[in-house]
Amino acid sequence: MNVSLVLLLLIVVSIEIESDGPLKMIEGKVCEVKLYDYCESDNCLVDCPKKYGVGASAHCSFTGECLCDYPC
Repeated sequence: MNVSLVLLLLIVVSIEIESDGPLKMIEGKVCEVKLYDYCESDNCLVDCPKKYGVGASAHCSFTGECLCDYPC
């Protein structure tokens, strides 16, 4: 019985160490910025990746603004 208790304790400790170890996933943050007060979809879609890189994406808001989402 003592051996099984020690083994169970070792398993629990190893799981806790692994969850905090180097395999922990880092979550990225996404920032949003207004490019223009108006939204011409062609300009908005092209200018956003030019300014903020390949990971950026643009969209038009309900109020007609050009918004750019990019990893920051």
